[in-house]
Amino acid sequence: MINKFRQLCEKYLNQTATQAEQKVVDDFIQELQKQAFTTGELVREDKQLKQRIFSSIKFKTVVRKKKQRRQQTLLLLVAFLGLICTSLWLTSNFIFKDTLQYTVARGDEPKRFVLDDATEVELMPGSQLILPSDFNAVDRRVTLEGEAFFNVNRNATKPFIVHTEQVSVTVLGTSFTVRASEVVVRTGKVTVENQKDTLDKVWLNAHEKTTLFDGRLHSSTVDVLTLISTNKEELVMHELPLITWKKRIEEEFNVQLHFEGISTTDFFTTGDFRHTSLKDILHSFCFIHQVRYTVSGAAIHFENEWNG
Repeated sequence: MINKFRQLCEKYLNQTATQAEQKVVDDFIQELQKQAFTTGELVREDKQLKQRIFSSIKFKTVVRKKKQRRQQTLLLLVAFLGLICTSLWLTSNFIFKDTLQYTVARGDEPKRFVLDDATEVELMPGSQLILPSDFNAVDRRVTLEGEAFFNVNRNATKPFIVHTEQVSVTVLGTSFTVRASEVVVRTGKVTVENQKDTLDKVWLNAHEKTTLFDGRLHSSTVDVLTLISTNKEELVMHELPLITWKKRIEEEFNVQLHFEGISTTDFFTTGDFRHTSLKDILHSFCFIHQVRYTVSGAAIHFENEWNG
């Protein structure tokens, strides 16, 4: 009997036992673990076999403990993930309850959209705009993280207010760009207030800007050549007559273009002028049509290169 069991154990350890034989040994090992049996007379004559069986029992016990630890770890992980999901749900339902959010990821193209009050917004990459559910009810408040261009639909009874972490901008109807600590006005008038010092407030007109540094707002005049166009489809042009090109550029940058000694019927323009500085647009136009320009404030004068 002992020899047969020894042979069975040898086959089991050498992985040559049948499924039925494996079950016999497995049941024996489990019984040893439950009742603390010793191998006793069964393996007394073969210490090496005894040690191998003991190692197998020990291995199975360790595996069982590892499985138990893995199960405990999985349970803890599930509980932790559940806590995170619950926190995110609470955040979305209480902190951001009843809000509308627009987001543009870094590396994406700027996103253009129109708000309920007909205000046009162009949100830049890496930015987020948050609107409350009652937007346009009493006033028009939004919260901006990042950068955006606003073309605000005028409403004298409902001011449009943009909050950033550092400044607050109030307008009735105008177009302007807001960054974290800078406001650049393209048309109309705006009021900018330091979020950390309500007494620090400035009023800006077209082509003026203010920047917050050293804890204070500092205003200056904008060089119109540094202005960047928006992403409007109207700025993609093909064989456009000069008179139409002139009108679109004037509306986009709030400037006045004057052509002196140049026939406006002789020029046609093709190009994609989206997200391009006014300086680059003028340079390309002058290069193609062999004209030159001068700038005086918001007025830009063109003349033939051979004049003067």
